[in-house]
Amino acid sequence: MNYILLLLMAVNVAMAQEPLDVGSPYCKLRPFTSDGCSDFPDGTPEHPTQWQHCCVAHDIAYWAGGERALRVQADAQLRDCVMQSAIEVGASRILVDAIAYAMQAGVKIGGTAYNPTTYRWGYGWERVRGYAPLTDAEKSAVAALTPADFTQVPINKISLRQQWEPSALLRTCPVD
Repeated sequence: MNYILLLLMAVNVAMAQEPLDVGSPYCKLRPFTSDGCSDFPDGTPEHPTQWQHCCVAHDIAYWAGGERALRVQADAQLRDCVMQSAIEVGASRILVDAIAYAMQAGVKIGGTAYNPTTYRWGYGWERVRGYAPLTDAEKSAVAALTPADFTQVPINKISLRQQWEPSALLRTCPVD
């Protein structure tokens, strides 16, 4: 299983160089969900949810998707937020840097728009939509479904098996 995961990640990193034709821009946007910091810890052992809010804010950006520059910005904001949150509880600078940069590297590798996972860039859309800019209609859908208070969003930790969405690899989006 681990070899398959590594192979898929390598293929997806290679695919990320070329945009996919995703057909209609009017994919249905699913309601926002968050798994917190995914497979990373949400905080320290003493403060188990210390930077979970950073991950939920990051998940909002990943749920909506859009241009590659927005993803780069979201990943940098995640790193900075985790650093600040870890410093607030007195974590050592070495630990802070290790955690924050490991998280940033993890989302850079695992969060590509072309991964068939529940945490890929643009995971709110029913199908992989790549890094195309959001249309006005898509922006309206994002605005309508974005939680007003993301600190109240329930965190749903899911197993690795549940994180795979092979149907998301279909290249076209259903049109209403």
